[in-house]
Amino acid sequence: MNKVSNEQNDNYASRSARIQMACLWTVPIAALMIFGGILFAGMLPPPSPALSATEIQKFFLDNTNHIRIGILFTMFGQALAGFFVVILSMQMKRVEGRDSPLAYMQLLVGLFSNMIGIIPFAFLEIAAFRGDRSPELIQLLFDSCWLMNIGIIAPTIIQFFIVGACAFLDKSEIVFPRWYAWFSVWISFMLFADMLIFFVKTGPFAFNGAICFWLELALFSTWMTITWLVLRRAVINSGEPRQSNSGYGSLSLSTAIVR
Repeated sequence: MNKVSNEQNDNYASRSARIQMACLWTVPIAALMIFGGILFAGMLPPPSPALSATEIQKFFLDNTNHIRIGILFTMFGQALAGFFVVILSMQMKRVEGRDSPLAYMQLLVGLFSNMIGIIPFAFLEIAAFRGDRSPELIQLLFDSCWLMNIGIIAPTIIQFFIVGACAFLDKSEIVFPRWYAWFSVWISFMLFADMLIFFVKTGPFAFNGAICFWLELALFSTWMTITWLVLRRAVINSGEPRQSNSGYGSLSLSTAIVR
């Protein structure tokens, strides 16, 4: 009976690992859709918040279809990215056990953060839908999109910090290497700079600036890439038969990349 039960558990773990891996591979697709869409819309980086309402309206009138098509791809990519949050919570539950408060907190703030990445882009679609309306309304929708998308960073900060806290609990490094805990917490504090976009319209702290756009985007992308690799290793680990799991939790990041 024990042998049959173990085989059933192994089959279940293997099937779950395959589904999780498929979900993980949607993340690179999502990234291509998000950034490809923004680039196609002519908003990588976004136009300066210092532009006048008339200049913003002209941008929308000159690029109406590019904005419509590009932002549709971006919103679809953001929706796909929600799978990443779910897989992250599943792996965090392996660390915490049955109750897993940190995993559920991460799921909550992660999906909320993902929604903030979808809804504001709809404002750009609304602005492009009637580009001949009042320039001030076009500017309001444009500002709302980027101020919300970049400035409402608190859920992401909390999410990264929670993941780091869970990584500190992973003493056996079943899912998270010890260095990753410090890495995630460090990135969470670095993202606080995004809140400065509400105070300035020009310079490095504007929402198209060198710090609040490019640097923060680089930090966020680095966290996503490293976390994806860590999760990939953990998912492979979870799908292995029990007898072959010994010592696998301490695999290096380079091993995960090779596999």
